[in-house]
Amino acid sequence: MNSASIPQFDLVLGSGGIKGFGHLGLLKAIEEKQIRINRITGVSIGAIVAAFFANGFNHLQIKDILIEESNTVTFGGHPFKLLFKGFLQGGINLRSHAERITNRYQLTPRDGLYILSFDVRSMKPVFFQGTEYNLAEAVASSAAVPFFMRPILHAGHLGRKLLVDGACYHPYPTTHCKGRTIISKIGQARYLPTRKMTLLDFLIQLGDIATGSIFSRPVLAPDHFLVDVGMPDMAGLCFNQARSRFEDMIEYGYRQSMLALNSALHNVRA
Repeated sequence: MNSASIPQFDLVLGSGGIKGFGHLGLLKAIEEKQIRINRITGVSIGAIVAAFFANGFNHLQIKDILIEESNTVTFGGHPFKLLFKGFLQGGINLRSHAERITNRYQLTPRDGLYILSFDVRSMKPVFFQGTEYNLAEAVASSAAVPFFMRPILHAGHLGRKLLVDGACYHPYPTTHCKGRTIISKIGQARYLPTRKMTLLDFLIQLGDIATGSIFSRPVLAPDHFLVDVGMPDMAGLCFNQARSRFEDMIEYGYRQSMLALNSALHNVRA
């Protein structure tokens, strides 16, 4: 395929907690379709995936890393340890985890990579961009879910800010997209699963279903293509998942993405 015929898009990887494994299904489809990504925006779990993808990691490499690291960050998904850390100890310290991960995998800021956080003091979005910012801080703040993770105090080039999960502003922002854009949406759970759940996961799942309509943002530009990669029977904060569920999330995201990308590429070439 010559360079002139390679389809080019911007990419947005949205928020969604543990359901972010669905993004990897989209990346698999993008790799198979040989789509070139010009700019990539990441929010929350999407920021973590975007940082790896922008640094040249493929979906298989990111999958193995996320499975290993998620067990460390979320205590293997143990619900009561998560609850204890979240509510009684001020939240999980994502900054230290992010610093270890960025150092271990040699991740650096890249041109065309945009990471969204939210400043609770000014109630405004904050985008990390360029190549001169602290990537670990950006990723940690973008994924700092209120009440579960500690907010990140930024005192650098952006001024003094108290940063939390970028999804508090928008779950899949297109602010920095120019032209054709693929948006990977995780979304809330739509119904309860049939599998056995802990009481905490059950309550989280109910809350996710109840708030689904609040976080829905369906209005898109004509050249933006939305791919709903999030499994409908899972809440993003239900971290207690078996490895087989990670594979299920990726496969679901891949199937959804292949259908959407086939349509998007057809529209582009028409």
